[in-house]
Amino acid sequence: MATLNVRVWGRADPPSQIMGPPVVGGNLAPVSVTETMRVRSNTVSVILGTTGQIAFYASPEHATNVDSYEARLRPAGSGTVSATQNMGKPTPDGNNVIIYNLASFFAAQPAGNYTLSVAAVNAFGAGDSVPSTPFALPIS
Repeated sequence: MATLNVRVWGRADPPSQIMGPPVVGGNLAPVSVTETMRVRSNTVSVILGTTGQIAFYASPEHATNVDSYEARLRPAGSGTVSATQNMGKPTPDGNNVIIYNLASFFAAQPAGNYTLSVAAVNAFGAGDSVPSTPFALPIS
């Protein structure tokens, strides 16, 4: 499996970077005896500051195997998802990057330190990205 890179923009200079394999969850749907269909997510980048926007690369299967994307917020140090936001299926730009505004979602969360991942979702399950490095809410 390929390495998944995550860059997080925030208060640190230079930006933090995480490298690791993607986590694929959910059910696999059999396609043939030797193949399985699974949805994959890709890099997630959190753009902090006052924007509340995130940017991430669309799944390699964006056009053919993704129904929607879901933002997954976790308390820093925890693997348990505390809040999710369905982002629909935004159109990537010419560089295959999707920018999505989560300011309202972030504003509704309790103050604390969190990580964020983006899952690519289809009828058979979801493929989650590697979580971002921790960041603080509220965003200010």
